[in-house]
Amino acid sequence: MKGRNNRISISDRHSYIYSFRKQGVYLLKPQDTIIRYMSFPKMKRKELEEAIVTEYLSYAAIAGGTPDINWEIIDETNDYVRVLAIGIKKEHLNEIYTEVKKESGVKLFAAVVLVGVVAELVKDLSEEKDFGVVFVGDNQSDLIFYKNGKPIYGRNINIGHRDMITDVGFSERDITDFLSNIDEAIIRNFPNPVKVFVASITRDDPTIIEALRRYSSYEIESFSSLMSIAAEDTHEAVLRAAWNLGVSGHPMYVFVPELYKEEQRIARRVFYTTIVLIATILFGLGSINLTYQNLLALKLEQETKQRQLMILNEEISKLLPYEEEYNRLLKQREALGKLAFIENNPHRYWQYYVELGRLIFGNRGTLISINGTSSMLQVTVKFYQEEDMLRALSAFKSSNLFQRVIVYSTSKTADKKTNVFLLNIGVSLK
Repeated sequence: MKGRNNRISISDRHSYIYSFRKQGVYLLKPQDTIIRYMSFPKMKRKELEEAIVTEYLSYAAIAGGTPDINWEIIDETNDYVRVLAIGIKKEHLNEIYTEVKKESGVKLFAAVVLVGVVAELVKDLSEEKDFGVVFVGDNQSDLIFYKNGKPIYGRNINIGHRDMITDVGFSERDITDFLSNIDEAIIRNFPNPVKVFVASITRDDPTIIEALRRYSSYEIESFSSLMSIAAEDTHEAVLRAAWNLGVSGHPMYVFVPELYKEEQRIARRVFYTTIVLIATILFGLGSINLTYQNLLALKLEQETKQRQLMILNEEISKLLPYEEEYNRLLKQREALGKLAFIENNPHRYWQYYVELGRLIFGNRGTLISINGTSSMLQVTVKFYQEEDMLRALSAFKSSNLFQRVIVYSTSKTADKKTNVFLLNIGVSLK
C-alpha cells in the first residue's frame, strides 16, 4: 500500500486504528464481540439464521439492540448442525465509527476482529495447520482454533490479563480456569494436543506466557516470538494484516459499520445525480433519455439478477437435505397443537401450547412424545447437548404456567454414533 499510513491513538477505549487517506480499519478487541460455537437441530438455512439471531439477542451485550453476525456452518449431520459465529451490536459499532470520525476525521470502512487477525498471521507465518490462538485482553480474552487451515471453534473467555497477573503474583485459580477453556476446545476438536499461540494486550508480556506455561500440559508459544522469527514488528504486522482483511472482506472477521454504508449510498447517489446534470447540460433532456432513475434502475436490475441467481443456486443445493427435517418438525408442532384438550377448549389451553413450544424448541430440543389430560402432561424431549437439556429443565421448573414439574427420568444414549440426552417429565397445569 503506497502513500501515507499511520496508527492513531484515539483514547483508552479505542486504542488504535490503521488509516490511509482518511479511510481506516478498527481492531475489535475481546470486549467488543461475542464469539460462540453453537449446535442446533438440522433445519433450513433461513430458520437457522433466525435461531442464531435469537441466541445472540439473549446476551446482555446485545440485548435491546440489533446484532450483526458473521457465521459459518462447521459441521452437520442428518440430525444437527454446528456453527461458529462472531457477533457485535450494530449500535456499538456505530458508536465507534462516530467517535473515531469526530476525533480524527477518519472514516472506518471496516472493523476487524483482533483474534482473527492474529490467527490469519499465524496461519501464514507458521508451519502449523492445526493450532489455537488466544488473545488475552485486560478483563476478557478471545479463543480461536484452526483445523486444516480453517477456523472451526471459538469462544470468549471471561478472564483477562488483570485476573491472572495480580500485584502479588500469579492467580492460580484464574489461570487454571483460563486453561480449562483451552483444554475443552482441544479435547472437543483434536485427537492430540495442538500448539497454542498467545498474544496479549500488553504486547505479549513474558509474564503471561510464563504463567500459562507453568500450568499448561500442552505447548504454549508467544505470538511475538513467531513474529520476531519472521523479522516483523508485531503491532505493525497486525495493523497491516487487519487492513488487508478489511479490504478483502473476510467473511468471519470483518464487520462494516452501518453509518459507513449509509454514507457510501449517499455518495453514490450524489455521483449518479452529477452525471445526470452534466449529461443534461451537454446534450439536453430532449436528445437523450438519461436520468438518475434510469441509471439507478439499470444498476439495481443487474445487481438483483445476480443476487437472485446466487440465492437460487444456494437454495437448490441446500433444500433437499433440509426437507426431511423440516417436515418432521412441522409434524411435531402439529401434534402438539392437536392434543384433545387443546382442541376442545382452545382459548383456555392455547397458552400451554405456546409455552411448551417455547420451552422445547427454544432450547434446541426435539419432541419425541407427548401425552396427557387437561390437568397433567407427560413429555419426552431429545437433546444433542447436555447443557441444552439442563437449561430446558430449569426453564420448565421456573415457568409460571405449570403448577408442578415432575422429573421421571434423564438419560444419555447414542443415536447413530451421536450422544443423545432424553428428558422425560410430567407437568401439571394450573
